[in-house]
Amino acid sequence: MRYLQILSLLGLLFLMLSCEEEDNEGKLPLQEWTYTGLGDRYVVKVEVKGDWVYAATQQGMYKQRVGSNDTLWINAGLSGMEITDFIFLETEHVLASVSLNNSNPSHTLYMSHDGGAHWTAMNTNFGGQEGAVSCQALDYDPHNPQIIFGRGNYNVTKSTDGGQSWSSVFADWDNIGYQADLIKVYDEDPDIVWAGGETSIFSPYMIKSTDGGQNWQPVQVPSQGDNAVYSIVIHPNDPQQLLAGMEGQVIASQNGGSSWEVVLMPDNYSYFLDLQMSLEEEGKVYAAGTDGGNNLGDVIIYTSNNFGEGWSTVRHQGQEGKRYAAHDLGLYSIGEEEAMYVATNHGVFIYKP
Repeated sequence: MRYLQILSLLGLLFLMLSCEEEDNEGKLPLQEWTYTGLGDRYVVKVEVKGDWVYAATQQGMYKQRVGSNDTLWINAGLSGMEITDFIFLETEHVLASVSLNNSNPSHTLYMSHDGGAHWTAMNTNFGGQEGAVSCQALDYDPHNPQIIFGRGNYNVTKSTDGGQSWSSVFADWDNIGYQADLIKVYDEDPDIVWAGGETSIFSPYMIKSTDGGQNWQPVQVPSQGDNAVYSIVIHPNDPQQLLAGMEGQVIASQNGGSSWEVVLMPDNYSYFLDLQMSLEEEGKVYAAGTDGGNNLGDVIIYTSNNFGEGWSTVRHQGQEGKRYAAHDLGLYSIGEEEAMYVATNHGVFIYKP
């Protein structure tokens, strides 16, 4: 009788495993890291929108079905162009910024109303009387997509008509020698806008507006020597709580930027190019990092469960002989679980914490 009971239990276990395997058919394999393609592309940004994940590269836009087991991506336009940023103003309404060069000398902004199937160059005044200037970064008011902020060489620019026209709301169009990496509109209160980057003497800078970009205040950044501010995340329940990603460190403020403390400084001098709040857990933050510089080392993800007070680290070596950098994170949910697309200089990975 005991023998028959064991056989029956084994049969039930086999049936359960078979059902689980069938349920997972067509879904991503249950592993921590998954390579999902674009290995020959330098990917600067990823974002999940609906059923699609979009990837901006230095050679155009691409998209792929979320959760696809395939490593093939669909060409989503702007082929051959070096994309610096993109934002979705509506489900399929996307605005992209690209670098100006010999093959694209006059248009830095392109618009698509069909998710990247067709693009139109926007003949705007981005650059003012100085002429065409490359847009380095974009963000917008989620409550009013007509209001968009952009970064020129150093200045902060604003559009109130969906990107058709622009005015400089901080500094002048003709500043040179600066990195204008950061523009961030606070989702809960779009009057609060942050900007930052690196000055012409290689020091970090941050500025802040509390009136929708009309006036700006400089913010003291606790760093000496060559450095930059690349990313910022604002606590959704309290705009006074901030984390900023720099070269070599993540800093935190509890008073809206009046004072800062270093909360993460790894030995490998990681560049923190992106910070993202968890979609599932309050206070949980992810940081995209690199080993010793912008294009060095492994793919590294740092995680804090308490908005920067403590951190854990995971890394992925990637293909042997190639040196990687994590540039951007695109979070999405799988049921009650969370996963993220990770943009690197050698394609896109999925990381499941």
